[in-house]
Amino acid sequence: MKKAIICLSLLSATLFTACSGGGQKQEEFLDEAQVPEAVKAAFAAKYPTATDVKWEKETEDGKVEYEIGFKLDGNGKEAFFEENGNFIKEEH
Repeated sequence: MKKAIICLSLLSATLFTACSGGGQKQEEFLDEAQVPEAVKAAFAAKYPTATDVKWEKETEDGKVEYEIGFKLDGNGKEAFFEENGNFIKEEH
């Protein structure tokens, strides 16, 4: 009986942790008008000839990043910026 209570307690704790939102990532596609001006300005300065731009807001553990998918010289790329316009990284 004691083992059953311990197992049930551990299972409950595991489920609570898994469902508490820890590490959950939320993604939201945006229209350009919904993107902060600082992000748009930083992106335009770094990639002035970008085409086919698609905006996405990602939130994970309360941290917000903007992922911008685009084409540059015919190649698909992604750039990541903080809400204040600071560049984070680029992926090909």
